Amino acid sequence: MRKDPKEKNEKRILIVDNSEPVRYLLMSLFKNEAIIDVAVNGKEALEFVNNNHYDFIISDVDMKYIDGFEFFRQAVQHDPSLRQRFLFFSSSVPDSQNDFFVRENVKYLMKPGDITTLQNIAFEIMNSLSSGVVP
Repeated sequence: MRKDPKEKNEKRILIVDNSEPVRYLLMSLFKNEAIIDVAVNGKEALEFVNNNHYDFIISDVDMKYIDGFEFFRQAVQHDPSLRQRFLFFSSSVPDSQNDFFVRENVKYLMKPGDITTLQNIAFEIMNSLSSGVVP
């Protein structure tokens, strides 16, 4: 059983991706930085969001049951501050959704992406929010 991250002021990350290799890559990038929860689709991710606080969420777009866009909408409805702690990391975005990231003011990186950039964005989000500064 994991300890509550608030006990030791630990960060908590939610990784949402239907690709097992991508989940393992992301888990390995952040395993020493935070407690990590993993969901394979938006439906499962919403259960995590409804039961935990996350300092950073990284999500794919194209997933079964509930896609990344709908997951984002429902997660932000549950906790509006998640908007600033969210990063989409996806290889495909439907043409009809290209303006989503601008309209919703949410960060987005294309797969395959630069790992250093991904880590820098994650750390910027987690560290700036803990200091009260929103990126």
